[in-house]
Amino acid sequence: MADKDVADNPANAAGTLQTDTTTPSSESQTPRAGTSTSQLNTRPPTTTNPSEANLTSRDGDTHTTSNGDAAPNASNEAPTNEDSSHGPSDSGDRASDSVTTSARSLDAANESLPHSADTVGAVDLSQLLARVKSLVVLTDFDTSMWTEGYDRMLEDFLTEPGARKLFAYVSNDSAKPTFHLQPTPPAATTKQVLYLIRTTNADEPTVTIRNFERTIQYGTVSGNAMESLLRLMQGLYIPMFSENKRWPDSVRKELANQTHKFMAQLTDTTYQAKGHTVLYVPSEDLSNVEKAAKTKDLVQRLESLLVHWTRQIKEVVNNQHTSETTENSGPLEEIQFWRSRCDDLSGISDQLNSAEVRNIIQVLELAKSSYLEQFVRLSNLIQEGTIQAQDNLKFLLTLNDPCQILAQSEPKAIPPILPRLLNCVRIIWSNSTYYNTKERLTSLLRKISNEIIRRCCARISLEEIFHGDVSLSMVSLQDSISCGEAWKVIYKKTCTHVAKYSGKGVWDFDQSSIFAQIDAFVQRCRDLLEVCEGQIQFARKINGGERAPVPFFGGSKGLEIAKR
Repeated sequence: MADKDVADNPANAAGTLQTDTTTPSSESQTPRAGTSTSQLNTRPPTTTNPSEANLTSRDGDTHTTSNGDAAPNASNEAPTNEDSSHGPSDSGDRASDSVTTSARSLDAANESLPHSADTVGAVDLSQLLARVKSLVVLTDFDTSMWTEGYDRMLEDFLTEPGARKLFAYVSNDSAKPTFHLQPTPPAATTKQVLYLIRTTNADEPTVTIRNFERTIQYGTVSGNAMESLLRLMQGLYIPMFSENKRWPDSVRKELANQTHKFMAQLTDTTYQAKGHTVLYVPSEDLSNVEKAAKTKDLVQRLESLLVHWTRQIKEVVNNQHTSETTENSGPLEEIQFWRSRCDDLSGISDQLNSAEVRNIIQVLELAKSSYLEQFVRLSNLIQEGTIQAQDNLKFLLTLNDPCQILAQSEPKAIPPILPRLLNCVRIIWSNSTYYNTKERLTSLLRKISNEIIRRCCARISLEEIFHGDVSLSMVSLQDSISCGEAWKVIYKKTCTHVAKYSGKGVWDFDQSSIFAQIDAFVQRCRDLLEVCEGQIQFARKINGGERAPVPFFGGSKGLEIAKR
């Protein structure tokens, strides 16, 4: 059947031969691997001459490579009938010789090619393995770490249709660095990660050495992946998307909408991990505010962004009571909370007053957006919250020095510090504008109790109680009990002093909330004292943790009693 087709049309034979042994012309517009998925899916249909374009982007800690494929050679295209024929004056013998030559060439080509398009030859697979191994350039990696098991895993990734991802990294959990190659991302944070993504499809179902750059995306991510991705998007992909004018308007508008949503979430997540709130501001042309307010698609994008800003600011406003519900935190954590909150609110205020944000607000005002009212109301709360956080931090800083001393003191040295600490609390109660509420001062005093418990626990060791020096453990337990009881006595004296000499009122704070944990801790220390006494009495523990010798029992039953 093949010979008949060749005989019917000699040009088809030559065209078939050239098509099977050369790269299709459509490859010139296919993005090379090494770029991100977003770049691959949104690359414009026409690019700069691939022979002149070799783009390597390094943004922060993320490194990707994008190379264009070579443009197809005109000689590779299948010749038409006009090209292969010599006109009506040619003899039949010449046409027959052409058919015979083409058929022989086709048979030779078929013998040299694999029997199936989905089959990867041994030579090609060996070259693919070497190509992938050359990409593994990681910190602390050595070629001796590569094993035969990794070869088999790599072969499955390159040949199995279901394999799509592969990750390589070096972990330093143990004393010796360990290399890992696996289909899932690393669970723990690592210095560097090499990723391989297979993008084969129906047109190119198999990875070969010739189409490796088209079917495998690869790159290295190091450091903080979120920050690295954010810098890469801001420095490379966002400008590339926005400057492209060749896509249809509908595609550009939809891409802009989705990109703004993604960047808003990425920016918020990246900076939220650092305790900061950053408002994402897109690169929109707002030079003519009135014209922008009449552009429906632009107004919709800005409204979507405003909704995200509103959600961010609302979370920050509602976060002011988080420190009051935090269990087991001390006064230093309270000071740090308000310091961070002050910085965060001040940063949001500066962003709201920036020219870019004010331009967006002005456009939405002219467009009479219904989402603007809630945003303006929350923005005013941010201004008020900033003033409140600054005032609270100013008074809480008076506690910083005594709390630093408390955080490094032994249990027996804590009681002399407490009167000074309570005097600072009294200053806050008398002069603070926002922090002198009953709830906040009760929470602050409870945090002082938590710090006292924390310092006492640092001196108590269960290992020493059950297996070590019992007498030394009893001293630590007794000091902790005395410290807890002294804290309650000193607080009650201060309450009496305030009621007698202060004209502002009395301290009617909830003592059960302040001392509930310290009372429970003191009772546990007493229980452990009984355990220590039992150790001394029944386990014969003496100083230094050693056991006392068994006493001598006389009489006829003395030996039997000693055995018991």
